[in-house]
Amino acid sequence: MTRFTGFLLAILLFAGTLSAQQFIRGNVHIGFLYPLSSNWIQAADYSNAFSLHALGGVSGGERAFCASGVTNVVRGSATGLIAAGFSNHILDRAEGVQAAGFMNTISREAAGFTAAGFMNLAGSGKGMQAAGFANINLRQMNGVQAAGFINTATEVHSQLAGFINLGRNVRGTQFAGFINIAKEVHGTQIAGFINIADSNDYPIGIINIIRKGEKGLGITVDETSTTLLSFRSGGRVLYGILGVGANFRE
Repeated sequence: MTRFTGFLLAILLFAGTLSAQQFIRGNVHIGFLYPLSSNWIQAADYSNAFSLHALGGVSGGERAFCASGVTNVVRGSATGLIAAGFSNHILDRAEGVQAAGFMNTISREAAGFTAAGFMNLAGSGKGMQAAGFANINLRQMNGVQAAGFINTATEVHSQLAGFINLGRNVRGTQFAGFINIAKEVHGTQIAGFINIADSNDYPIGIINIIRKGEKGLGITVDETSTTLLSFRSGGRVLYGILGVGANFRE
């Protein structure tokens, strides 16, 4: 099944490059597997209002609805609902809902709601991205990224990940089960273990490495000879304390 899916995807992606620059405006596109469809070998030249394919379809654009049992390849832009059992590949811009059992790839901007069982990959995003494993934006994400393992974007509003968030400029919240990494954070970083940033006044984690924040070692001894060595790290407002102590009274 894996080899078949890879072979099918290679055919459809290749077919998506075989059309002219201008698209023909069409209404209904029904097919089995490219080129076995109502638009035949010219499928990549058409922008359709409604597309439905048993296995996989190729088109120049989609204006309202497109669904395939395995994969969709859209050479231009797609608007509305684009759904596939395995993957959607939009080579320009997407607006609306993109839903795939495994992966969505949008070369330029994904606007609206993008959901995948494994990964979403986009040039930039606007709205919400949800993935079982990873959301990867090569540029900015104007909205929310939620993933089971990792989120990445250069500029982002909010990121929620089971393990790690990577962002450059964050204007909102980074929430990760283990680690957040960013440059400038205008908001809050919340991590199960460590936050790393160039500047952030509101990190919440056991260890917070903020270059323009506070870092210090301290040692205290009380009247019972209990000694505590602590490491304080964080921003100018919030910080975390990691400490170890012992009692030296005989």
